[in-house]
Amino acid sequence: MLDIQLLGGFRLVYDDKPLTDFDSPRLQSLIAYLILHPDAPQSRQHIAFLFWPDSTEAQARTNLRGLLHRIRQALPSAGDFIASDQSTIHWLQDAPYRVDMLEFERSLDEAQSLPALREAVDLYRGELLPGLYDAWVLAERERLAQGFRRPWSS
Repeated sequence: MLDIQLLGGFRLVYDDKPLTDFDSPRLQSLIAYLILHPDAPQSRQHIAFLFWPDSTEAQARTNLRGLLHRIRQALPSAGDFIASDQSTIHWLQDAPYRVDMLEFERSLDEAQSLPALREAVDLYRGELLPGLYDAWVLAERERLAQGFRRPWSS
Protein backbone atom coordinates (compact mmCIF):
# COMPACT_ATOMS: atom_id res chain seq x y z
CA MET A 1 0.00 0.00 0.00
CA LEU A 2 1.23 3.47 -0.91
CA ASP A 3 0.05 6.21 1.44
CA ILE A 4 0.24 9.64 -0.22
CA GLN A 5 0.07 12.88 1.74
CA LEU A 6 -0.42 16.05 -0.29
CA LEU A 7 -2.15 18.26 2.31
CA GLY A 8 0.15 20.19 4.61
CA GLY A 9 3.23 18.76 2.92
CA PHE A 10 4.35 16.01 0.57
CA ARG A 11 5.00 12.56 1.97
CA LEU A 12 4.99 9.05 0.54
CA VAL A 13 4.90 5.95 2.71
CA TYR A 14 5.15 2.50 1.12
CA ASP A 15 4.27 -0.47 3.34
CA ASP A 16 4.78 1.67 6.47
CA LYS A 17 8.23 2.90 5.33
CA PRO A 18 8.67 6.60 4.41
CA LEU A 19 10.13 7.13 0.94
CA THR A 20 12.74 9.84 1.33
CA ASP A 21 13.99 10.16 -2.26
CA PHE A 22 11.08 12.38 -3.27
CA ASP A 23 12.75 15.54 -1.98
CA SER A 24 12.78 17.54 -5.22
CA PRO A 25 9.86 19.99 -5.67
CA ARG A 26 9.65 19.12 -9.39
CA LEU A 27 9.53 15.39 -8.59
CA GLN A 28 6.81 15.97 -5.99
CA SER A 29 4.81 18.08 -8.41
CA LEU A 30 5.02 15.47 -11.18
CA ILE A 31 3.96 12.57 -9.00
CA ALA A 32 1.13 14.63 -7.49
CA TYR A 33 -0.02 15.70 -10.96
CA LEU A 34 -0.16 12.08 -12.14
CA ILE A 35 -1.97 10.96 -8.99
CA LEU A 36 -4.57 13.72 -9.26
CA HIS A 37 -5.19 13.13 -12.99
CA PRO A 38 -5.70 9.36 -13.16
CA ASP A 39 -8.77 9.35 -15.44
CA ALA A 40 -6.82 9.00 -18.68
CA PRO A 41 -3.25 8.67 -19.88
CA GLN A 42 -1.46 12.01 -19.93
CA SER A 43 0.43 13.03 -23.03
CA ARG A 44 4.18 13.29 -22.45
CA GLN A 45 4.19 16.37 -24.67
CA HIS A 46 1.49 18.05 -22.54
CA ILE A 47 3.27 17.29 -19.27
CA ALA A 48 6.63 18.40 -20.64
CA PHE A 49 5.13 21.73 -21.74
CA LEU A 50 3.21 22.14 -18.46
CA PHE A 51 6.30 21.57 -16.31
CA TRP A 52 8.94 23.27 -18.49
CA PRO A 53 7.09 25.91 -20.54
CA ASP A 54 10.23 27.96 -21.14
CA SER A 55 12.33 25.05 -22.41
CA THR A 56 12.57 23.65 -25.89
CA GLU A 57 10.36 20.64 -26.48
CA ALA A 58 13.41 18.38 -26.71
CA GLN A 59 14.81 19.67 -23.39
CA ALA A 60 11.43 19.46 -21.65
CA ARG A 61 10.98 15.85 -22.80
CA THR A 62 14.51 15.02 -21.61
CA ASN A 63 13.70 16.56 -18.21
CA LEU A 64 10.51 14.50 -18.03
CA ARG A 65 12.36 11.27 -18.86
CA GLY A 66 14.83 12.08 -16.10
CA LEU A 67 12.07 12.57 -13.53
CA LEU A 68 10.31 9.38 -14.58
CA HIS A 69 13.59 7.51 -14.18
CA ARG A 70 13.99 8.93 -10.66
CA ILE A 71 10.41 7.90 -9.80
CA ARG A 72 11.07 4.34 -11.00
CA GLN A 73 14.21 4.18 -8.86
CA ALA A 74 12.65 5.68 -5.73
CA LEU A 75 9.20 4.03 -5.76
CA PRO A 76 9.17 0.30 -5.00
CA SER A 77 7.10 -1.61 -7.55
CA ALA A 78 6.73 1.58 -9.61
CA GLY A 79 5.16 -0.44 -12.43
CA ASP A 80 2.21 -1.18 -10.13
CA PHE A 81 1.48 2.56 -9.93
CA ILE A 82 2.64 4.16 -13.18
CA ALA A 83 2.29 2.95 -16.75
CA SER A 84 4.10 4.72 -19.54
CA ASP A 85 4.94 4.35 -23.17
CA GLN A 86 6.64 6.64 -25.66
CA SER A 87 3.71 9.06 -25.85
CA THR A 88 1.79 8.81 -22.55
CA ILE A 89 2.12 8.44 -18.79
CA HIS A 90 -0.69 7.12 -16.64
CA TRP A 91 -1.25 6.72 -12.88
CA LEU A 92 -2.96 3.34 -12.43
CA GLN A 93 -6.23 3.81 -10.55
CA ASP A 94 -6.42 0.19 -9.44
CA ALA A 95 -3.03 0.41 -7.74
CA PRO A 96 -2.98 -0.05 -3.96
CA TYR A 97 -2.80 3.55 -2.79
CA ARG A 98 -4.52 6.13 -0.60
CA VAL A 99 -4.40 9.92 -1.06
CA ASP A 100 -5.26 12.21 1.87
CA MET A 101 -6.61 14.92 -0.43
CA LEU A 102 -9.02 12.55 -2.15
CA GLU A 103 -10.19 11.19 1.20
CA PHE A 104 -10.78 14.74 2.42
CA GLU A 105 -12.88 15.57 -0.64
CA ARG A 106 -14.86 12.34 -0.39
CA SER A 107 -15.49 12.82 3.35
CA LEU A 108 -16.54 16.43 2.84
CA ASP A 109 -18.98 15.44 0.10
CA GLU A 110 -20.48 12.67 2.25
CA ALA A 111 -20.68 14.59 5.55
CA GLN A 112 -24.34 14.77 6.62
CA SER A 113 -23.92 15.87 10.25
CA LEU A 114 -21.69 18.23 12.20
CA PRO A 115 -19.60 15.40 13.75
CA ALA A 116 -19.13 13.83 10.31
CA LEU A 117 -18.20 17.22 8.90
CA ARG A 118 -15.64 17.76 11.66
CA GLU A 119 -14.16 14.35 10.89
CA ALA A 120 -13.84 15.31 7.22
CA VAL A 121 -12.22 18.63 8.07
CA ASP A 122 -9.72 16.88 10.37
CA LEU A 123 -8.26 15.30 7.23
CA TYR A 124 -7.32 18.76 5.98
CA ARG A 125 -3.83 19.09 7.49
CA GLY A 126 -2.97 22.22 5.55
CA GLU A 127 -2.85 23.59 2.05
CA LEU A 128 -2.12 21.40 -0.94
CA LEU A 129 1.60 20.96 -1.60
CA PRO A 130 2.84 24.02 0.30
CA GLY A 131 5.95 25.45 -1.26
CA LEU A 132 5.01 24.40 -4.80
CA TYR A 133 3.83 27.16 -7.11
CA ASP A 134 3.10 25.49 -10.44
CA ALA A 135 -0.04 26.94 -12.03
CA TRP A 136 -1.93 23.64 -11.78
CA VAL A 137 -1.06 23.37 -8.06
CA LEU A 138 -2.24 26.91 -7.31
CA ALA A 139 -5.63 26.27 -8.93
CA GLU A 140 -6.12 23.01 -7.02
CA ARG A 141 -4.91 24.58 -3.77
CA GLU A 142 -7.48 27.37 -4.01
CA ARG A 143 -10.29 24.95 -4.91
CA LEU A 144 -9.49 22.80 -1.86
CA ALA A 145 -9.16 25.80 0.44
CA GLN A 146 -12.62 26.95 -0.65
CA GLY A 147 -13.97 23.46 0.04
CA PHE A 148 -12.41 23.58 3.49
CA ARG A 149 -13.92 27.00 4.28
CA ARG A 150 -17.35 26.26 2.79
CA PRO A 151 -18.83 24.23 5.69
CA TRP A 152 -17.87 26.86 8.24
CA SER A 153 -19.18 29.84 6.29
CA SER A 154 -22.80 28.62 6.08
